[in-house]
Amino acid sequence: MARPRTRYVCQTCGATQSGWMGRCPECGEWNTLVETVVEAPEQGAPATGRVLVRNKPQPLSEISVQPDEYLPVPMEELSRVLGGGIVPGSVTLVSGDPGIGKSTLLLQLAALLCVRGVRAREPVEDVNAVTEPAARATRAATGHELEHAVGSG
Repeated sequence: MARPRTRYVCQTCGATQSGWMGRCPECGEWNTLVETVVEAPEQGAPATGRVLVRNKPQPLSEISVQPDEYLPVPMEELSRVLGGGIVPGSVTLVSGDPGIGKSTLLLQLAALLCVRGVRAREPVEDVNAVTEPAARATRAATGHELEHAVGSG
């Protein structure tokens, strides 16, 4: 026989948690989570919320793959590092030691793409202090850094 599952239900807002907590993370009330037994699924029934798909192993030569469409990057070395450009809808993490030019590089790339009419659909997040990228963007907007990027390819 399957062991009964328990959930902890907030008596104030009805939020459910898998374990007991002193404070409900949803409404912030203290000592409102009460242990509740949840009906176990019937023997042999699939777990709710999960769909099991069993695929047979296949040789790679039999799998059809659509090639990614790349957005060309107007900076030759960056394009090479990215494998030919930016794949629309993808996420690219740019990391490195502080001060090596990550924010500057990406601001130059954004400015060059903007000049070519490319518009970003998703926001770009920078983990630096707000003033650092803002100062670089101001310099790039006045052309000091943009001229260097365009001149170097």
